Amino acid sequence: MRIPLLQGNVSDWNSTASPLPAVLTRDLADSLFQTSAGAVGREFLDYYSGGLRYRVSAVCALQKTDDYARYGPFVLTPFPGWFYEDQYLPFISLRIRPEADTDNFAARFYQDMTSQLQVAPFYLFDIQSYKDQKIERDAAEGITPYIRSARLIVIFFVFNVFIGLMGTFWFRTRHRRSEIALRMAMGSSRGRIRWQLLGEGLLLLALASIPALTICINMVMADVTFTEATDATWGRFVICVSIVWILMALMVIAGIWYPASRAMEVQPAEALHDE
Repeated sequence: MRIPLLQGNVSDWNSTASPLPAVLTRDLADSLFQTSAGAVGREFLDYYSGGLRYRVSAVCALQKTDDYARYGPFVLTPFPGWFYEDQYLPFISLRIRPEADTDNFAARFYQDMTSQLQVAPFYLFDIQSYKDQKIERDAAEGITPYIRSARLIVIFFVFNVFIGLMGTFWFRTRHRRSEIALRMAMGSSRGRIRWQLLGEGLLLLALASIPALTICINMVMADVTFTEATDATWGRFVICVSIVWILMALMVIAGIWYPASRAMEVQPAEALHDE
């Protein structure tokens, strides 16, 4: 939770002669000290400001700036003095227990702690959760519109494939009424006919998946896929292909099950007479 404060003045951290604490990711520590195991306690200079010295207080894993960015090297350091001088509303951050993080926590905290936090030259001005800040930041940086557009595109293509694939097998099954009636007249059970039709549909899907899978593999090997957010690994490829194949199999089943059930409700003599 972030709490903005109004204040009179702030000290300049650039004027201190002692090194400031810093937290590095493992790969960044390796590039600076050729090891991450003994990096804690060692010092390094700021690349952009040679007068600033930092002492490594901890080494952490790779970090990322938002939910959709890549993990990368990071260094966490205190803000310099000019940041607080130019800041209109300085703030402090508080971490609370998960069970205390309720919807009305900010209102209760503001009501209970306003008088206790009015210590000159500071006083409590506002309370804002990091969840709300994340929503505002994602919207300002275009992440939210991008995710919405991507979801709409995925839904559009899935709906079109659903209508096309299910409609094809629906039309194909309805035009096999006479065949279904003949099989029933010859003594085949409804369950056997239904599973035979489903097996044919899934077999056609499997045969059509072979050239499609070949094209997809060549696209991944040619590096023409979108790899800015994540790497095009073979594990991710297998997971995505499996999910797509399962969704298409469900569409095939939906396009066969219902029209086949309706066709088997018609008496065999009536269906053969219509033909």
